[in-house]
Amino acid sequence: MSGVSKRKKLLVGVSGGRDSMVLLHALLAVGFKNLVVCHLNHTLRGRSSDADARLVVAEAGRHGIPLEHARARTAEFASSQKKSLELAARELRMAFFEQCSARAKTKHLVLAHHADDQVETCLFNFLRGTGAAGLGGIKPLSQLGRCTVHRPLLDVTRTQIEAFRKSHAIRFREDTSNAGLEHTRNKLRHRVMPLLAEVMGDSSRSAILRAAEILRSEEDWMSRSGPATRLQATASHASGPTLPRRSALAASMWRSRGRPCRNHPRSLPPRSRQWPRKSEPSRQSPRPQAHRSSLLGIGGRVTFRKAFQTGLRAARANLLPGLLLQALMLCFLAAYLLHDGTQAFLTRVGELRQELSYGFSLATYIISGALFPELLRIVFFQKGRPCLANLWNFLTAAPLWAGLGMLVDFFYRCQNDWFGTGNAWHIIAAKVLVDQFIYSPFLANPITTAYLAFRASGLNAQTAREVFSWKFVLEKMLPTQIAGWAIWIPGVCLVYFMPPLLQLPTAVLIQCFWVLLLTTLHERESAK
Repeated sequence: MSGVSKRKKLLVGVSGGRDSMVLLHALLAVGFKNLVVCHLNHTLRGRSSDADARLVVAEAGRHGIPLEHARARTAEFASSQKKSLELAARELRMAFFEQCSARAKTKHLVLAHHADDQVETCLFNFLRGTGAAGLGGIKPLSQLGRCTVHRPLLDVTRTQIEAFRKSHAIRFREDTSNAGLEHTRNKLRHRVMPLLAEVMGDSSRSAILRAAEILRSEEDWMSRSGPATRLQATASHASGPTLPRRSALAASMWRSRGRPCRNHPRSLPPRSRQWPRKSEPSRQSPRPQAHRSSLLGIGGRVTFRKAFQTGLRAARANLLPGLLLQALMLCFLAAYLLHDGTQAFLTRVGELRQELSYGFSLATYIISGALFPELLRIVFFQKGRPCLANLWNFLTAAPLWAGLGMLVDFFYRCQNDWFGTGNAWHIIAAKVLVDQFIYSPFLANPITTAYLAFRASGLNAQTAREVFSWKFVLEKMLPTQIAGWAIWIPGVCLVYFMPPLLQLPTAVLIQCFWVLLLTTLHERESAK
């Protein structure tokens, strides 16, 4: 979004799905306040489509953002025009955006296409037999009538978007049609792309993106150079072996990669020689990949105030789940104090914890933090069909939770040595203060946040270096800590009220409650 003033009025296409909801929150986070949310209900999924619209309306109202929304009879339009549903929906959306642009009197529209969409589009166009324009994929900037369409997430992956959504507790609606295989694009996403990654490695996606960037640069140069140069370049291509080694097309490819062209073809017309000065990146500028998360951070100058506000927003978003969790904890405490059967069961769990020592904390934390979420995801979101992503999530999360489980166990033992094992109020208060204002912000939260960011980036080494920066502390660790206090301060009060042998099992149970609660709320929202 460089070159666009933050005071400029922007239309934002929001469907209610993950990508567009993240886009809306990212724009707000970086300081774009004059927004207009645009939502078109395609009425293709019955009550689910209506639930999407309700979520978008509620989110716009929560932030005080003007809203443009409408309903379209997409199925009827597709049938009457003899077009596929996908194409008909796109045409209706574009017409709707043009109407919104005229009503809002703005010429800027922001859409949430991201890097994975780009890869799928390039591959889809290639298999259909398109030319350079199609192989270049989705353009970061394009025109829709008199409106300029911006796509700031084109360098951001789906994994990074999900990481941002989780860290900011952003609500969204899952489009169940995306999981089916009826549409060709879905088949590419769920069958072809995983197979391509398996055969060619994960670098295949970045290779496709690089090729698309080069082809877009070529196509842009050709369109600016005029008909004569286009014919000259076409003739050169057709002549095969006589293509000059230092042609303008070669220069454009080198320029698009951000490298200086040492042998610029001076024989080209002046207009052709001038084009790179307008579009080439500075020699000192980083490669495009370095900017992938620019819109997903707080943006601009990172300050403590912005980080604190982000944390408060996340805490407010977690308010209802947090209150329900406190109610569940009170029920658990009442059962422990008043029900003999519950007391006997928990006593046996405490004895088991004493017998297994750190093995108990290792196993229970892996189950509650790594295995339990994936099982819920399979049952609630994947219709009982596990996939390789579940295995990857479990294998990469298990080491974190195993280490955290033993660390928490050791910390609880230290707390009991430092302050005693009673449950007097001053003992509980001292333990809570040390837990939430020393142990959590300076040890547990940094480890968890840094590891999850590293995993969300696909175990990228660059991310591993960035987690030690002050910017990462302000953008990720501090907001996560502030949001966590609203949930875990009451939680650890209950933990330290329990006898020493039951403190770790209680913490594990609270964690399970939290995961189950979030999953249940998400499922209920999706079923509306």
